[in-house]
Amino acid sequence: MSTLTIQKTWNVNGVPTAVTAMTIGVVENDNGQTIVASGTAMTQVSTGVYQYTNLAVNGGTTYTATISVTYGGQTYTESLVAAPEIEPSDVTWPDGFGIILNQLMALAAMITASPNPTYSVHGHSYQKGEYLEILGRQIEQFTKLNAQANPFEIVSRGR
Repeated sequence: MSTLTIQKTWNVNGVPTAVTAMTIGVVENDNGQTIVASGTAMTQVSTGVYQYTNLAVNGGTTYTATISVTYGGQTYTESLVAAPEIEPSDVTWPDGFGIILNQLMALAAMITASPNPTYSVHGHSYQKGEYLEILGRQIEQFTKLNAQANPFEIVSRGR
């Protein structure tokens, strides 16, 4: 099993700001199964920063999270695609390349749909375009590795 952590920061004029409520609902994209019931409260980890973690999700798929924020008497809703963190022991030959490729593509889709201009990954800061370029190269590499690890076979019958 893998871990899915979704974090959302609510900013007002560029400053993280506490909200009245922030809730989440999560659906597994492969089968439409509800993983987290809509309206589940997210945990405030610091001012304006909220998080939800599910410790037991399928690592080989992506999830759609719908986050609702109540602030200033208004409710705002946002959907995003998320990929769980995979344990290295879950990445096996040759299926592991497909799992990694799915996660890279989900991450690229999430970033493309996000208004954030910068991203921080393991302590490094990237501009949105720069980060998408890096992900694009990784997707290309893992697509090739996945194709090599899972070659197709044409089966034919003689008459």
